[in-house]
Amino acid sequence: MNIPSQVMKAASELRAMYGEHVEYLGEFQGAQVYYYHYPDDITAGVCPVYLYDGTTVDEVTGDIAMNILDSLIEDADEFGIE
Repeated sequence: MNIPSQVMKAASELRAMYGEHVEYLGEFQGAQVYYYHYPDDITAGVCPVYLYDGTTVDEVTGDIAMNILDSLIEDADEFGIE
């Protein structure tokens, strides 16, 4: 799946630091959900989540991001999400 340019732009700072690791997860409350999956050698907190409604992107972090990730990924630990 092609990642929308708006999502890539929202993740541009992380992409510049750690590389191209934006992935599509599914849909949540009518929005397409993407997240930045940090490389395996990076220790970081909750991955940022990007909600794309076809026009705008909302970046979600912290507990809300974790709740979205948990709802879309059966075993978040399997994906290195803590």
